[in-house]
Amino acid sequence: MRKLVAAAICLLSLSLSVTTGRRCIKEARTRTGKKCCEQQLRRVDKALSRAGDIPEGSWICLSHRNLILAEDKRCSCPSSWGHGKILSKRPIPERLYAVFDEVGRNSVTEYKSGTNWCNKCSILADKEFASHPMFTPKKQKKVTSENKVKHTK
Repeated sequence: MRKLVAAAICLLSLSLSVTTGRRCIKEARTRTGKKCCEQQLRRVDKALSRAGDIPEGSWICLSHRNLILAEDKRCSCPSSWGHGKILSKRPIPERLYAVFDEVGRNSVTEYKSGTNWCNKCSILADKEFASHPMFTPKKQKKVTSENKVKHTK
């Protein structure tokens, strides 16, 4: 009975993806002719679009999504000062995407855009790329008297 229910759910999910016209953007066939993208589909967000070099808002299956996320576990900063050993927990700010892409394409062979960077690059990038014409400085938070009171307690 469980197998029958599971089969019905699989058929329903496949029919929904066919009728709505949604397909994995990375869909391909394997050597044996089987489809590799018979899993649930997800929308591609801005970060995944950058890491996988695919259009934002398109559809992607879970296996391809996981592959892209696994490949993005590297420092994507085109630094000339070297990289640290540990990835930062904070992703690259969107304001630096254009700078990194321009510098990476012009000076680093086989540059791949991504969303992660190492701790060393997260500390040095603002200072090192400040002279680049596409650089936008980070916004300073306004300190109000209410914030001072909250932080001192």
